[in-house]
Amino acid sequence: MISVVIPTYQRLEQLSRCLDRLDPAVQSLAADQYEVIVTDDGREATAQSVIARRYPRVRWVAGPRRGPAANRNNGARAARGQFIAFTDDDCVPSGQWLSSFASAICDDVDVYEGKTTCGDGLKTPLDEAPLNLSGGCLWSCNLMVRAKTFAALGGFDEDFPNAWCEDVEFFVRLQRQQVRWRFIPQAVIDHPVRRRPLGWAAGMKWASRVLLWYKEGNRLPAWRWIPLHLLKVRVAQILEFPISRASLIAFWSMTMEFISVLLHLPEWESKYRPHETAAAHGTGGLGHRL
Repeated sequence: MISVVIPTYQRLEQLSRCLDRLDPAVQSLAADQYEVIVTDDGREATAQSVIARRYPRVRWVAGPRRGPAANRNNGARAARGQFIAFTDDDCVPSGQWLSSFASAICDDVDVYEGKTTCGDGLKTPLDEAPLNLSGGCLWSCNLMVRAKTFAALGGFDEDFPNAWCEDVEFFVRLQRQQVRWRFIPQAVIDHPVRRRPLGWAAGMKWASRVLLWYKEGNRLPAWRWIPLHLLKVRVAQILEFPISRASLIAFWSMTMEFISVLLHLPEWESKYRPHETAAAHGTGGLGHRL
């Protein structure tokens, strides 16, 4: 059995569209070969009543309300399948998503990543979507892992302060442990366009990137490269599109994001940079836990 785990947080419309696509009438994998678990971090409202009324095959569990990594781990603990397939509540699985994963299973591969598309396409520098067209990303929105392997690895690292980088860190850990993985291009999920975080909010997300830098075992201070890297990335993104009102907003946002990062970098360095004795031993101390 494959256990599909969907973390959600107060996005009932998007979640409903995702669950509609996971119905046995849509998926080509037999209904008795998979289950669907929604792990719900909702505060003001949850999806429990809607799932009970409209999706009787779907199992709802209350989330821990400690962020997306902890929510995914929570769903994994409730899973009964030999494999756990992760996607997000705003994703649209293809009808062959689960059967493509199931057909690819072999004894010597424990992790499988699918192809993530964006059918609507990015139209302005204010748009974003986690594309993965040729593999090598292991985004958590389209990923299947053997349940025993996921538990042995400790699940997703719950230390990250916002919804960014925990799947990248998971991939780093897989590679360190020499766990074999495979890209399955037939396992397609479409990720709709979403608005990129802007200004100060975008800057605050870089706390996770600083944490990842030190969890990877790097000893070079993050402040030595992150500000310049931020500018290069944002300018390149803006110049991909014709100049428009959205471009001006993106330039303003980049400026505010840059200022936010500069102001917070000393705090992040103090909080996340390991002591010299820990750094000398390599990893800087991975804080994952399932």
